[in-house]
Amino acid sequence: MKNSTLLKLWQRSLAATSKPHLQQLSGLSSQSRIGLGKNHQQHDTGFTLIELLILLLIVGILSSIAAPGWLAFINNQRLRTSQSRVYGALQLAQSNAKRDKVAWQASFRIQGNLVQWAIHPATVPPATLPVSTSPSSAPNVWYSLEDKIAIDITSTASTNLDSVNGTYIARFNRQGCIVENADDECTDGATWFGSKKLITLRHDDLGAARKCAVVTTLLGAIKTGDDEASCALNP
Repeated sequence: MKNSTLLKLWQRSLAATSKPHLQQLSGLSSQSRIGLGKNHQQHDTGFTLIELLILLLIVGILSSIAAPGWLAFINNQRLRTSQSRVYGALQLAQSNAKRDKVAWQASFRIQGNLVQWAIHPATVPPATLPVSTSPSSAPNVWYSLEDKIAIDITSTASTNLDSVNGTYIARFNRQGCIVENADDECTDGATWFGSKKLITLRHDDLGAARKCAVVTTLLGAIKTGDDEASCALNP
């Protein structure tokens, strides 16, 4: 009996001493969870000032590296687009001459800072044509090429179309042959034609880059050249 009483007293004593420790551990656990929650909230509030500055620095460096290459790509595309329009103008003037059985011409001029082109019957003075404000390919209207495009007259593949009052002319007779005068036959201009007739374009910001459209034969074969060497090469 005495032993049983002593055992009960010991168990009560043990329980009494353990309870504060358990409460303390529970409190620590709760504080830890609260602390972790606060840290998590602080971490989710965003970037620090130093992190933002580093990010901006990285973006600036990458932009400075990529920008020149991207700008060169865009300018080269503008030069290529302008070449395509010139090539199309030559083809359309030739096609209209064959269709109508009268001479047509593709005309090119520099107006302010822009190169302009038009297709029209050879009997229509190019200076009398209106200027369009929208891209198209309708005849008897001047259209502008891309910004900063120029007609090259200085390289080894420079433009050699006839120039009349500041306008470069590629004239095609009723048979589609390139000719000096509207009523010339295909065989009349061998000496005048030489080896080819071409118009060469450049971009103000692309250095030596050149693109051209070339009439390679008296009969009116037309091709393009994508650099100075291919434009200068005799067909």
